[in-house]
Amino acid sequence: MTNENITFQLAEPQHLAMLAEVERLAAAQFPADRLPESLRNATLSDERLLLAQQAQSLWVAIRNEKPIGFAMLEVIGEFAHLAEVNVLPAFSQRGIGHYLVDHALVAARQRGFSGVGLTTFLDLPWNAPFYQKVGFTLVGDEQFPFLERALLEERHAGLIQRVAMFYYF
Repeated sequence: MTNENITFQLAEPQHLAMLAEVERLAAAQFPADRLPESLRNATLSDERLLLAQQAQSLWVAIRNEKPIGFAMLEVIGEFAHLAEVNVLPAFSQRGIGHYLVDHALVAARQRGFSGVGLTTFLDLPWNAPFYQKVGFTLVGDEQFPFLERALLEERHAGLIQRVAMFYYF
């Protein structure tokens, strides 16, 4: 990653209100046939962000005191789930997403999880191919009921060509 005065840290309360804009701008990169209009402006709830922040499971990339990206890890039963990774389009292709994912993976390992699951688009370069480079592997969603449920919810919301992936420690 180039040095652009970007720092990575656990999210602080003052960062939370700024994450919705990061999420919306990142969503604008998706083709219309992949991300339905009804989901383009949907963002994580304030409550969900606050819970992740309080659990020290929300990391931000900061530039000029503002978040330019974030990753959120959630616990679903006995599993760690990488629920969200977003980077502002102006800062894509600079390794920021990789750094954020690394922070989440390190935390999950330190907390005793056997790995981290996620759902993502199969063929978009900044989705499954990116996660494969980081070390995630495609898995059958039936291997992990929490991923199977997540994919089912996504299909009901209108998302297509989604897959389950897992990073094994």
